[in-house]
Amino acid sequence: MKTTAIPLFLLCLAAAGLASAQPVPCPPCYDALGAYQSPIEFNAAKGCVPSLLSSAMCPAFVPPHFATDILRFKVTYADVGTVEQNIKFYNAAPAGAGIVFQGVTYYLIEFHFHSPSEHTFTGPTRVFHMELHMVFRSTPDSHDKLPGVVIGVPIAVTRESTPFDRFLDKLLSSNLANGAPIEVSSGLFTSCLHYNNHWNFPPSFVYPGSLTTEPYAEGVTWIVINGHVAQTAQISQATLNKFLALQINGSRIGHSRPVQKIYSRPIVTVTPP
Repeated sequence: MKTTAIPLFLLCLAAAGLASAQPVPCPPCYDALGAYQSPIEFNAAKGCVPSLLSSAMCPAFVPPHFATDILRFKVTYADVGTVEQNIKFYNAAPAGAGIVFQGVTYYLIEFHFHSPSEHTFTGPTRVFHMELHMVFRSTPDSHDKLPGVVIGVPIAVTRESTPFDRFLDKLLSSNLANGAPIEVSSGLFTSCLHYNNHWNFPPSFVYPGSLTTEPYAEGVTWIVINGHVAQTAQISQATLNKFLALQINGSRIGHSRPVQKIYSRPIVTVTPP
């Protein structure tokens, strides 16, 4: 069976003697048996290894960079007619927004939301109200090129007004017709990636995984914010209701894929200074 390429992150772990078996492709179905499928459940108390990203062997990643304050996207109806149907926002100029991870630049191709959250957590809140996915690919000119990096941000409802809520509410109030051009403030992303008053990743989990929609391709490094330690993305109930009201052909969007088995894959916990 043909195997997928191992991300640089996984090569780092292999050098440290912590890597699992090489990932294999999975069939396009919910009960896929690939070794590195996403999403998963996180338990900060066990199943994790100390952070390697600050060592010389595995240099730390840096937050995304944006060439302009206003980014232009195209609204796209994805997987229409399936349980996974969603509204995705494809970047019209991916080269202007990227992230450097393990010394390699990945480009922001698209972002979308799920409700409830796809990743789950052991702790006071197991499932969050929503989850933002920022999908980065290794080239700016392909929607399907892997390896890739996905940033997952759990989102909770709050009674207080937050910058993230205002950005998301404005986005959901825009023209979301299939194919419509849309302007998005980079503040939607930067407002949920602050920690200790610095532009930085909050405490996070990093692990090798897959896309959570067809074709469930592996070769994806996930960076998932630990919502129990630093809940930076918060929205009002009204904004959540606005998302839940979105439909395609009379059916709600943004359903979540069930959590997948962890097997022996490494999960790295990252806490910034």
